[in-house]
Amino acid sequence: MVVTPSFVSLKLTVYQNNTQLLQISGLRDSSQNFIVDGTLTATLLDQNREQVANLINISVPYVTGSNGDYQGLIPATFEAAVGTEYTMVIDGDGGGGHLHIEIPTEVTVRSS
Repeated sequence: MVVTPSFVSLKLTVYQNNTQLLQISGLRDSSQNFIVDGTLTATLLDQNREQVANLINISVPYVTGSNGDYQGLIPATFEAAVGTEYTMVIDGDGGGGHLHIEIPTEVTVRSS
């Protein structure tokens, strides 16, 4: 069984040298029950499918009391090159199934 979130972003934007949250919202199983026991991780891959430093197997734990929401912290030490040729891979288990999502990702500089 594969579990899927109710919404997957068409593109994710992450910022260099900036602490930020990565959120997966409304994770449900095949019976449409919210998954509250998942174990998720996030890894950013470059255009060669190589892991990007400081964003490898980031824990994305369940948000207690939510409807299948999970949040992980991207550290301020993350400083990949600016560009659009990245993929955020979310993997995990929960609700009796496995989750695998690949989201096109852009790395940019935050402007104030």
